[in-house]
Amino acid sequence: MASGLYSQHVNNKKMLYLRNTIIILMLVTLAVCCLFPLFYMIVNSFGPAVEAASSNRSVFPTSWSLDSYKAFFSFSEYSVKWLANTFVVSACQVLGNVVFASLAGYAFAKLKFKGKNFLFNLILIGMMIPYQVTQVPLYILIVNKFHLSNSYAALVLPGLVV
Repeated sequence: MASGLYSQHVNNKKMLYLRNTIIILMLVTLAVCCLFPLFYMIVNSFGPAVEAASSNRSVFPTSWSLDSYKAFFSFSEYSVKWLANTFVVSACQVLGNVVFASLAGYAFAKLKFKGKNFLFNLILIGMMIPYQVTQVPLYILIVNKFHLSNSYAALVLPGLVV
């Protein structure tokens, strides 16, 4: 006889429907709680900066404007370069991590080699250390040892190591 959350209500359609409805409601509630801060940040970026910093908060700004974006782009002549740097570094790190994680995942799943479990556990332990803890030391290591200052490599390589 099968066991588990799903199998105990297979024959009772009402209980199955009720269970699925409860699970969907819980997942939707969790998704709303996780996505609301992002929604709030994006929507309020179209309001006045004074309103976003005030103690009287509302979900939607009282007046809609692009003043915050105008202020950002007029703040410095390098504003566009800052955004471009962010996108280039992020894209390189995401692409590099997808490639390396795919290769490592395949090796751990399909290949048999000596020290596989030890290496896998070492990687898991390394993943438990927050990136912010190692970010600055790795950057200093890259700049001092490899002399890659003022380059994209100095920003991308530490993210690929972790």
